[in-house]
Amino acid sequence: MSELPPRGSDERSEIEEIEAKLSDAGYELALSEETEGTWFAALQRHDRLGPASAPFAAGRTAVEAARSAWLLYLSTPSLSSFKARTA
Repeated sequence: MSELPPRGSDERSEIEEIEAKLSDAGYELALSEETEGTWFAALQRHDRLGPASAPFAAGRTAVEAARSAWLLYLSTPSLSSFKARTA
């Protein structure tokens, strides 16, 4: 299994930017390589457990999966209309 791109690389920086945007929207981005050559990115709401029900996207690399997850978030009203609760 592959690892995430190294810290400081352009790809890792892009993943971290996407993670921050999703976190601001109330989601955690969970990246994993389940099969060689296919990465999955799950969107988990901060206030919910249960990754089995989390929407996910896939890509050939970790950054492609993260980009796909961001596009999924933007294009799915049931995801993008959720607003995180603020304390």
